[in-house]
Amino acid sequence: MYGNEVTVVIATYNEAETIRRVLGGLRDYQVVLVDDSSLDGTGNIAMEYENVRVISRSGKLGIRSAYVTGFKFALANYPSDLIVQMDAGMTHDPHDVGRLVEQIDSADLVIGSRFVVAPHVKGIRTIISLVAAFLMSLLGVHVSDATSGFRCWRARLLSHILSNYPPEADGFAFQLEMLYHAWQVGRVVEVPIYYRLTNSSFNWRMLVEVMRVYMRLASKMVRCER
Repeated sequence: MYGNEVTVVIATYNEAETIRRVLGGLRDYQVVLVDDSSLDGTGNIAMEYENVRVISRSGKLGIRSAYVTGFKFALANYPSDLIVQMDAGMTHDPHDVGRLVEQIDSADLVIGSRFVVAPHVKGIRTIISLVAAFLMSLLGVHVSDATSGFRCWRARLLSHILSNYPPEADGFAFQLEMLYHAWQVGRVVEVPIYYRLTNSSFNWRMLVEVMRVYMRLASKMVRCER
């Protein structure tokens, strides 16, 4: 339906079990897949798809740098007005990409939210995500799912943020930095999505990184107010 207007960026590491289902649902879009030398052949599988450009990196270099690499490549090599980011483990339904894109007419960033209706993800991940949303609200950013990795960006807003406010966080908390700066200059809306919980790893460093990002952004706000 949207063809070359949309480019989807995915970061992968050992996603061979799910990557065919993900890419099978994205045949109508251009896809940039950044693979950190997966040991299970994820990158090789992705190369079988004509609409997918695979960027193979030398090792597991981190989710933030993977997405930044994919974003920059998409912005430089495709004329797309919209850039969608999503996970590769089927936590995000590829068929929901169209639902996010449909809402972009009224926004500059559309977030696929797990919590806009009611939290349905259980366990410590839910607690951390809700804590992150609360902390962001203290900074004036009012969204229900601040850590969601399923987002549709207007290319011009994404380019502006990467050029002027490149994210610094090592882990998934880079999503908070990107959201904070998007909120300052653009309109952000949320749409409900179904999130399929997986056995993805978790450690308390994630919460520590959320707190670090919050403190850094709060410090910037204080300096700007002086």
